[in-house]
Amino acid sequence: MLYSDKRHMDGSHLIDALATVIAQRSGRTPERVIAALSRDVADPVVWRSHRVAKLEVDDSTENRLRWQRTQTRKSRLVVRLCEELVATATGVIRTDESLGISLLYFQQLSSAIMLHQHGHQQEGAELVRRVLLRAASAGESTFAVLAADLIIAMQERPVDERTRVRFDLERRRWRDVDNGRRKAEEQLTRCLEYRRHIYDRSKDLELGSTLSELRQNAAGFADSTMDIYISALEVQQLLVHRKNSEALAVIDTVSEKLKILPSLTQWLGQWFMVAQVKALLAVGEYATALRLAEDVNAVHFHRGYLQCDIARLRSIAAMRSGSWDRAHQSIMQWMTIDSEHIDSLDKQRQMIVIAYYNLGAALGYHSKPISVGTSRISSIMNSVELLLQDKMGLAPIVLIYEVTTYLLQGKIELAERKMSNLQVFSTRNLRFQGATALRGFISLLRMVVFHRGAFTSDERRVRLFMSRITDEHERATEQMICPLPLRMLAQSLIDNTTGGPR
Repeated sequence: MLYSDKRHMDGSHLIDALATVIAQRSGRTPERVIAALSRDVADPVVWRSHRVAKLEVDDSTENRLRWQRTQTRKSRLVVRLCEELVATATGVIRTDESLGISLLYFQQLSSAIMLHQHGHQQEGAELVRRVLLRAASAGESTFAVLAADLIIAMQERPVDERTRVRFDLERRRWRDVDNGRRKAEEQLTRCLEYRRHIYDRSKDLELGSTLSELRQNAAGFADSTMDIYISALEVQQLLVHRKNSEALAVIDTVSEKLKILPSLTQWLGQWFMVAQVKALLAVGEYATALRLAEDVNAVHFHRGYLQCDIARLRSIAAMRSGSWDRAHQSIMQWMTIDSEHIDSLDKQRQMIVIAYYNLGAALGYHSKPISVGTSRISSIMNSVELLLQDKMGLAPIVLIYEVTTYLLQGKIELAERKMSNLQVFSTRNLRFQGATALRGFISLLRMVVFHRGAFTSDERRVRLFMSRITDEHERATEQMICPLPLRMLAQSLIDNTTGGPR
């Protein structure tokens, strides 16, 4: 049981003390401060009394509801006074959607310190105790530890021996919880962020070892947040192993638990949204992936790379769905993201998506090519570092674009030379389950490049090679998804060679 003090629990003395300190700093009177901040404080719907007959309402119930309404108004007034005090002292904006509840705890702890400095020791200690109770009930271990340490610093630890022992036990328990959570967050950040571009055996081994360690630590104490961390690593492991349906099932089971995430790890809920769109795109649910990606407001994402990921996925889903206007809008929004939030690989992926969008314009899919940025095939290929690209899908897609573009430009010798490079690359790096569609398309592209009319005029052979481009989503990752459907792209190349309709 957490330590609490019954003194001044009605909040009136705390409100007066906050208003007095604000008035001293701003030059206003305490009455004007309270009047300005309580002007639009209304009862929440849950506390509004219903219009029922007087005989049906017990006096004790009516008194309880009246007391609850009063305390609710006072609690919200205390929050606004803390916002005003911090804003008056620091000049910072009082609201910030990206920080969320973290800013609220910061404002109240800072206000408690300023109250203590201005001689309102009891009111400052009461405010800290409120923060401690709220942070503990919300599972905010970091702010619970800060509040408990601040109570010690203010020398407001309980006087009663039994209560003091309970307080110290709770403080040590929150310290252990916070240390375990901090370590788990570091491991989570390393696996999901620092090594997010790596898809080799070392990443798989690291995911497995981290999962085992977190499960072992979670068994020591009940922490629902740790369960969410474990679920996130399980989803990442399933995505790496190309088990997208199983990843979607895990995401569905954990979606309701994301509301309890501490404010400092709210980015993990956004990561789950991006992972869900990735899995949907990999299993071929383009319409659902596009709808979810467009419903997400990526402006408030706490991580810049997540903004890039959701923009890329939204663009590819729109292009694969044939929604070219939505794809154009998504790409243009993607290009407005601050360059400081985009790493080199995200910039290269952006170039690849734009290149395929313009390839769609060259094939007659739409009539709105994007002219911003480089459009020369040699400039694009020199800017993309193939050795750093994922060997499990992205690099072949880049080489496919290079061959296809030279073919459409009529540069047959260049297309044949690049086709030979693509053949060697695909033979070495596409030996895994899930690359059936890519291998089938590369085989057809080779026949078009080297044999052209002799191949496209033979309907039987065309049907044979087209039949190999099947199931683009068999144990795939979103990395393997070409921005344009491979069967549609193959048919367009055949039509372009024979002079038929596009």
